[in-house]
Amino acid sequence: MRDLSDALAGLSPQRRACRVPHDLYGLGYGEIADVLGIGRQAVRGRTFRARRYLMEAMSAWR
Repeated sequence: MRDLSDALAGLSPQRRACRVPHDLYGLGYGEIADVLGIGRQAVRGRTFRARRYLMEAMSAWR
């Protein structure tokens, strides 16, 4: 669990703000975009880059 916490802490606040609601609460891109006041495409890009970062950071667990 500590490794996951460290990996999440390594995300930029913008990417974390998109990734966490998507994974933990099941919010869609549109819902996240509305809450954050940004475009849906920005949410998709940030979520994708966050996923890619987390996969690399957690590669030892694969």
